[in-house]
Amino acid sequence: MWSSAYVTVIVNARLAGRDQSLDEAARDLGATRWRAFWRVTLPDLMPAVAASALLVFAYSFEDVVTSYFLSGDKNTLPTVILSLIRYEVNPGVNAIGQRRSSA
Repeated sequence: MWSSAYVTVIVNARLAGRDQSLDEAARDLGATRWRAFWRVTLPDLMPAVAASALLVFAYSFEDVVTSYFLSGDKNTLPTVILSLIRYEVNPGVNAIGQRRSSA
């Protein structure tokens, strides 16, 4: 909830820049509202959704203290990483940051 404002701003900016005639063209070609949303609107919004997800993910590491106090008794990823690197450098932190190679 803390970072939902960033997602809202980024996705709304993408929605404001969209050409609405694409949805109208899909509807003219026989698509229902839901099919037009899933096939036209959502793929057009995916770069904004992905960018906002990455931004919020990066901000969650910046706000470790906020995450620590707001998480309660649950372990979030920033608090787990903070506990892993608090006393020693653990190879698990590097494993979290590594991309899995496709096999």
